[in-house]
Amino acid sequence: MKSRKGLSTVVGMVFALIALATSIGYITYSMNILDQYDQTVIAKNQQTIDNGRENFQLYTTTIKNNKFNVTVINTGSLPINITKMWVQNYSVTDSINYYSINKLVSPGGILINIGQNLSPNLNVNPASNGYYNIKLITTRGNSLQFNMGSPGVKPLYMQLTITPQELTTTPINVTLSYLVTNNSTTNNLLTNLVPQLSSTTCSGGTPLVLTYSSGPFPAQYATLPSGSTAIFKWIYTATSGSSGAKCYIAASLKNGLGGNTASDTVFLK
Repeated sequence: MKSRKGLSTVVGMVFALIALATSIGYITYSMNILDQYDQTVIAKNQQTIDNGRENFQLYTTTIKNNKFNVTVINTGSLPINITKMWVQNYSVTDSINYYSINKLVSPGGILINIGQNLSPNLNVNPASNGYYNIKLITTRGNSLQFNMGSPGVKPLYMQLTITPQELTTTPINVTLSYLVTNNSTTNNLLTNLVPQLSSTTCSGGTPLVLTYSSGPFPAQYATLPSGSTAIFKWIYTATSGSSGAKCYIAASLKNGLGGNTASDTVFLK
């Protein structure tokens, strides 16, 4: 009987130790899981904070050597690694291309020549009516998106002024100033702005005669950023005409949106 009681005691202790070891193991496992969860939450929170502190903006963008030439500035407080560049050509159906960048920009730093060394090469013809959507992406998943291309996509703000407008004598030189503003509310760079005088109608007892002298100056704007204004000028000489004779002149862009024009009138008093 004593040996059985001793055996029972030993077996009981063994089960007790097993139960204790199991409990300790479970508690340790649970604490490790909780610690891993806490670390994950902390890392996620830090990533969210870092994402908010990361910021970069478009500084300039042009077309150089028939290639995109984008410059960005790091306006945040963390270094930025620009890893990818996506380019969608709206003038070609389903044309979306991905390019590897992998360039670091320190806080306050500027990264230039983005798009000049893409592989495979992406050639852009600024004289075409192509229209592109470009997106730069960082390792943290933040992005900078802008459009670039033809001025014939949406109406632009235009103004034509003739100076002097009231003529008291002839012959006299008059200056035609044609202003085109990129009134896009988002990052939208226009390319290849080429002006033209789309119509000239003169009337009166003896019509006013306008003779071309020179212009336009400049002949074109290769690029026009959002909010900027292109100014083109022509010089004409007004000759002959009776009192009350006038000329109505309209200007537009050769590759602009149809019907998007500006006009003014010059007349002889």
